[in-house]
Amino acid sequence: MDLTSVVCESSDFKGLCQEVQNNSISKSILLFSKDVLYSTHFAKCLAVAIFNNGHFIENEHFAKVSTETHPDQKTYPKKDKLLVSDSEEIVMESYIKPIFADKKVFIIKSIDNSMDSAQNKLLKILEEPPENVYFILTCANSNLVLPTIK
Repeated sequence: MDLTSVVCESSDFKGLCQEVQNNSISKSILLFSKDVLYSTHFAKCLAVAIFNNGHFIENEHFAKVSTETHPDQKTYPKKDKLLVSDSEEIVMESYIKPIFADKKVFIIKSIDNSMDSAQNKLLKILEEPPENVYFILTCANSNLVLPTIK
């Protein structure tokens, strides 16, 4: 069984897809897993489901998210850990209208490895995101994520 199948069969993923379908999903989601590869893959699958209104479909959104070429899905950090400059870019990018889809999805990997100042820069946008903008954050150690983000 491949990783996509494992993610899509999980009850957590199915529950989040149901929330997307019901339009009740939070705009900011923190995924916790000790397995960084799994949480990153889960985040990408969830982005596909968000673009497809709660359905995981291997369509053009899937292809573009998988190859990291989707213009409305951005992944951070660009280097090893999230920097203040990355957070500033995320905030600016979140206010730009989507190009290809009717939503934008930001995946912020390993938020627990970022500097507190970078996390602080994201607080307001995570609390009050623009319309049709979603944030999926991953972490392996939730104790290193600012309580205000959790």
